[in-house]
Amino acid sequence: MDKKFKIHLQAFSGGLGQQAINFKAIKSKLDWIFSNFTASSLIIGWHQNNQLYRDLKSYMHGMGAKIYLWFPVFSELGYFRTFHPVLDHKGMEISNNKLKEGENFDFYCPTNNLNIANIKGIYEEYYSGVGFDGIFLDKIRYPSFSNGPEGIYSCFCQECQVAMNEYGLDTSGILRLIEAVSTGEKQAGNQALKTIKGYNNFTYQFEEQLWQSFFEFKSYNISRSIKELSHSFKEAGLEVGLDTFAPFLGYFVGQDLRQLAGYCDFIKPMFYRNTWAPAGLPFESHLLYKAFNMNSIGSELNISKTSASTNWLFPGELVTEEVRALSNLGSRAAIIPGFEVNRYNEIAPIEPAYVAENLELFFQSGVEGVILSWDIMHAPEENLAIVKQFLDN
Repeated sequence: MDKKFKIHLQAFSGGLGQQAINFKAIKSKLDWIFSNFTASSLIIGWHQNNQLYRDLKSYMHGMGAKIYLWFPVFSELGYFRTFHPVLDHKGMEISNNKLKEGENFDFYCPTNNLNIANIKGIYEEYYSGVGFDGIFLDKIRYPSFSNGPEGIYSCFCQECQVAMNEYGLDTSGILRLIEAVSTGEKQAGNQALKTIKGYNNFTYQFEEQLWQSFFEFKSYNISRSIKELSHSFKEAGLEVGLDTFAPFLGYFVGQDLRQLAGYCDFIKPMFYRNTWAPAGLPFESHLLYKAFNMNSIGSELNISKTSASTNWLFPGELVTEEVRALSNLGSRAAIIPGFEVNRYNEIAPIEPAYVAENLELFFQSGVEGVILSWDIMHAPEENLAIVKQFLDN
């Protein structure tokens, strides 16, 4: 008998201004999938090829499944309009981390009202005519460790500093703290300024309390923006899903899943355990260890400061623990973890055994299903065949 476990699909249709995948190619992939197992939805974006999406909507609805637009929020959309960028503590733009053509990881300020208006307007102008079942909001965060330490120590544009002061954050104090850390990396006395002494309930405790206030503000600010955007998209008749970091990483980029769960229908925390690229657990957590002194709790989080290669498979213990904690939040938003099934040998050498391990891990964690990420178009058939085998056993 099949397991009662929902499978959702995610596919990259192409970067903005780049060549989009064609319907024939993705239909062939979907035909194989639906002939082997049932999928509940397809999340696809973010190329602006609406005919592709209309064809896929007809296909997915014919299969009794939904289709969601994969939509980058505080990144990528500068292709359409001018956005105000995220600025570091010196007022400089944060450098981007270009993963591949069409995916740039440049970031825009989540406080700026024009940016929020642009996001709504771009969806309305370029995508609303398709009739998607829902919208899947990605890049709903500040820059991560992959953008360098300056990415974490942001944003300090004029609008953000006003918002910080209104929130009650000691803006001058946090600027002095960041400057001390940035200019005194080699001074032993500054290590205390970067020391993390605990982690509990998705929250870190710091030796220097200002960090906690700073990251709490960032979470408040992202949640405030997503609340507004989510309300707008729901008013348009869309279900809303959110793409987030794993909670222990999301803390640093403004993603408090406890808050965000109140503004959406489902959350996909990215548990990319074997990806050496932005959002990958080995990649981001290694950089976290470099940015902060984690010596007292690093072993508790299964984070290693010496593991700096693509051969590092992030252990499943923390993943299981965090998924179960998320599932116990009691929110109406479903927690649907995502893990990688695509194979990019340089950054994500995904093999069938890894797919099988993750399916079992999440099934045992008690969630209703998973999202096969982040691009089924680059998932070898042998990886997808594991899903059928898992469901049939």
